[in-house]
Amino acid sequence: MTHPNTRTELQAFLQEITGLPEDHVFFQPPSGTKLKYPCVVYRLSDLDQIYADNGNFRNQHCYEVTLISKNPDSKHCETFERLPKCRFLRSFSSDTLNHWVYRLWTNL
Repeated sequence: MTHPNTRTELQAFLQEITGLPEDHVFFQPPSGTKLKYPCVVYRLSDLDQIYADNGNFRNQHCYEVTLISKNPDSKHCETFERLPKCRFLRSFSSDTLNHWVYRLWTNL
């Protein structure tokens, strides 16, 4: 699969690269959503706008993608670290769950 251009492509892309089913990959899950681990939670976090001729020429979306797992040595970390346009931001643990946060840009 090629690098995603849209949010819906990103959903399918994240499912494919992690091998997780749809109910383990969430876009901005509402509070109270029961998560199944390991899982991926992502949200739009930035928009890179490029201007030309006094107008908006191109927008590139950036998503904050959080991998959450009970396993502190999750195999999915390596997957994200090898992706183009993906940058590791931080990791932390909370309530016995390990979190890895990445910034992932779309192709637009």
